[in-house]
Amino acid sequence: MLPRGRRCPTIVLLALAWLRASSLAAQSLGTFLEVHPENPTSRDLIVFRLTGTSFCPLRFLGPYLEEGQIFLIGVVDGTYGTCPGPNPVDFTGALGPLPAGTYPIRLAENGPATLSLEVTDPGSELRLHGGRFRVSVEWDPPGGGPPRQASGLRASDQAGTFSFFGEDNVELSLKLLDGRAVNDRFWLFVASLTNLGFRLRVMDVGDGACLLNPPPSCPAYTFENPAGTNANILDFTTVGSLEP
Repeated sequence: MLPRGRRCPTIVLLALAWLRASSLAAQSLGTFLEVHPENPTSRDLIVFRLTGTSFCPLRFLGPYLEEGQIFLIGVVDGTYGTCPGPNPVDFTGALGPLPAGTYPIRLAENGPATLSLEVTDPGSELRLHGGRFRVSVEWDPPGGGPPRQASGLRASDQAGTFSFFGEDNVELSLKLLDGRAVNDRFWLFVASLTNLGFRLRVMDVGDGACLLNPPPSCPAYTFENPAGTNANILDFTTVGSLEP
């Protein structure tokens, strides 16, 4: 690991996670970590960029993957205590592609993971309302066999479709509206074009804190359609009833 006496003080980089525009960012003393693309898939090269200022000149180790975590460690480039500061930070590194999953990001060797990055299979879910809700569908093949993951296509920040057999064969249309002004819930509308069995799952990640320690502890809501039936889903009271 890092040689003793060369570690960046924890206070320089540790921060709470927050999302803005098209970047995942951490802020501490004017330092920001941006991750692009915002919603990476298992096919993407993931680029990390750290910019801003720090107490001391820094050099960076990483990004690298170890035991399911992403490390991007800042090391003091000089003797702490004699830094003229503030010092500019501008570092870019890349990692991946990575398998689908949730990856805590560690910005200090001995500190807790305060950020996480979610990598998905291409088209396996819809991320709605600024990424707060992650919607996925698992469906049952008509001839039997293990369930399969539907392919999602996002139409807007509150709507999208799911296909089972191919992207040109839409089976479900979905809309998730913000009804909190009326009853403090999100309203789910699903138009079904299939009589195959499926399970639609809506996960509420909130501000992302529930993703930090895998497995995710985020509340999830499941809506099921039994095989041999065709029914739409209209739900105005479930989604948002649990705190993320």
